[in-house]
Amino acid sequence: MMARPALFLCLTLLTALQMGCSRDPGYEHTYTTRAVVLSLPGEKATQEFIVHHEEIPEYVSINGSIGMNEMAMPIPVPDKSLLEGFAVGDKVELVFGERFEPDHAMGLISITKLPVDTDMNLGQTISGVKPREADGQNGFIAIFDGETFDGWKGDMRYWSIEDQAIVGQFTKDNPLDANTFLIYRGGENKGVLKDFELKFQYRISEGGNSGVQYRSQEEDNFGMKGYQADIHHGPRWTGICYDEHGRKVLADRGQSVVVEAGEKPKVVEQFGDRDKLMESIDLKGWNAYHIIAKDNRLIHKINGVRMSEVLDNDEAERDLKGLLGLQIHRSTPVKVEFKEIRLKVLD
Repeated sequence: MMARPALFLCLTLLTALQMGCSRDPGYEHTYTTRAVVLSLPGEKATQEFIVHHEEIPEYVSINGSIGMNEMAMPIPVPDKSLLEGFAVGDKVELVFGERFEPDHAMGLISITKLPVDTDMNLGQTISGVKPREADGQNGFIAIFDGETFDGWKGDMRYWSIEDQAIVGQFTKDNPLDANTFLIYRGGENKGVLKDFELKFQYRISEGGNSGVQYRSQEEDNFGMKGYQADIHHGPRWTGICYDEHGRKVLADRGQSVVVEAGEKPKVVEQFGDRDKLMESIDLKGWNAYHIIAKDNRLIHKINGVRMSEVLDNDEAERDLKGLLGLQIHRSTPVKVEFKEIRLKVLD
């Protein structure tokens, strides 16, 4: 006769096999989503399992905010055998878990391959996935026509239009003494925006520094003060949230922070490694930037990957409305290009 402990163990193993042997080390939350596989462990570029998943409206972050937009995200894989037979570009349904106490942990629980013709609700064309709908159908409008500076103003010694892109440039022969901005003043409110999403493509020359101001205030000689989605041909500034002429760095790449009055920004989630996040950025080519400003929450994404997030509770220093502006930074001669600039007003 089989002893009770042995019988219990066999039944437990049989049940696990029937359920697909999913691993769940006490996750507080579990989520099911559809995604496209972008990277698998063992590739030269990265050792991570990275997917571009659909929106997860029920997602709960460490600071209690609800919802996660579609994005590219690394997911730890405790059991690599779960990924056997999968390839980059596969469309999948996956279940992952996350807990925050007593320590942060996230991991893949199960994954299933979907048919190749599955229509994914992703916001950008990644790995051949069709976007859910054209921008004109989901509220985005072009605020640069590709040919003129209608709606924009700045020091035109430094701005031009080439191949349907806005070009900002200064050289040794045409020097720049202070940061200058091409400021958007179009639309019904003369460019003043509250809640919005902004999408654009950018490309920047080697060593260059730039950025896009938003909810900002105009200063003398086409200067600006306020939030900036940073752009840099290098590993330091790209993707961070910076307060121009104010509190300086609010959130570094890979950080979700909360800002309180009179205090340094508090990191409430280190959601990505600063250096690894740079691997999703093409330093020589075009990149897709996405800025989301809703109430006092600010999110920066590049190429579908979340770069930084700020919850600004500092009522004295924050701005809940203001202007957009494209920056030429005075530090190093630079050529920076912006195209396909599209705006979606949320308020």
